[in-house]
Amino acid sequence: MTERKTAFDFLRVISLLGVIVMHVTSGLIGGDVSADSLYMLKLVFNAPFHYGVPIFVMISGALFLEPGKTINIKKLWTHNIVRLIVVYLLWSTIYGICDYLQYKAGWKYIIWEIVNSRDHLWFLPMIIGLYIIVPMLSTWVHNATKKEIKYFLILFIGFQIVCETVKALPTPEIIEFIIRLRNIQLVCSYVGYFVLGYYLIHVGVSKRMVKIIYGCGIVCGILSIAALTGLSYMIGRGAFEIVDSYSVLTFGWATAIFVGVNRMYDKNSCLCKEERSSEANAKIRATDKFISELGKDTLGAYLCHVAVIELLMTVGYNPDTLPVAIGIPLYVLAVYVISTVVALLLRRIPYIGRYMC
Repeated sequence: MTERKTAFDFLRVISLLGVIVMHVTSGLIGGDVSADSLYMLKLVFNAPFHYGVPIFVMISGALFLEPGKTINIKKLWTHNIVRLIVVYLLWSTIYGICDYLQYKAGWKYIIWEIVNSRDHLWFLPMIIGLYIIVPMLSTWVHNATKKEIKYFLILFIGFQIVCETVKALPTPEIIEFIIRLRNIQLVCSYVGYFVLGYYLIHVGVSKRMVKIIYGCGIVCGILSIAALTGLSYMIGRGAFEIVDSYSVLTFGWATAIFVGVNRMYDKNSCLCKEERSSEANAKIRATDKFISELGKDTLGAYLCHVAVIELLMTVGYNPDTLPVAIGIPLYVLAVYVISTVVALLLRRIPYIGRYMC
């Protein structure tokens, strides 16, 4: 798209904040579950913030599968895929060197770090894989009927979202065995979110369905808190599977946020052609330029935010420094601001900036 869509940039910002909250709080919830009120409060902070990656993928799907957009395979590789491969290898190396300097683990550990990388960098190989199949996905969605795309999304919800949610619950072994028998790879991956982003933005749903999405999203957001805290206490450990990217709760919550933010900027957004109004135009807001600048720095901030968290803890500043209720929000804000400033500076380095973030 020649012009940046402010709604997508705003979604990138709140998705990054969600990822930071999730990583900060996950680091505070290790070991056995405690009935202590502060421990439960950390679970409450963690539960509704797993929407980040699904929304990032939906944004990519809406952009890369845009109708009328010609996919040049050579440009796709040189401009997008190769760049992200370099970004991945570079940041894996940076984290490996940092560990070497801190732990004196030896050069073999750096090689291991480059190959295995930090946990949060898994996002890059996943998104690279989606970009690789964009030419085929683009051809399919542009020639498929609305009914065929809905059929694909129903399969994604049934075989991935529902099955993964059931797996996260305490169920009889026979149920787990039956669920593991399903092996429909095309609909059991982030391709589902990729196509969902395209569908919501470029195909759209009815106003009635928008209300249903909002209602289900609010319920899912509330239930995610109850499910994580209750299930964790029941099984004696953090039951994060119940709120991961493929959970029904996170799926409903992330979809509602995606639709809500897009419609906040444009009342026609996410509506099917039959229900769009000729009078509802996208609003230009005073903060649009600022949000767009923040949106440009989300990838770089995502890449370095774990390093910022580790650095802050090294110097003795962690979320427990202050009472949890205010300590976590302030810590998340500090990590976000520092990460964004670092990304802003790295992105502006001539020639190599685009290969760093």
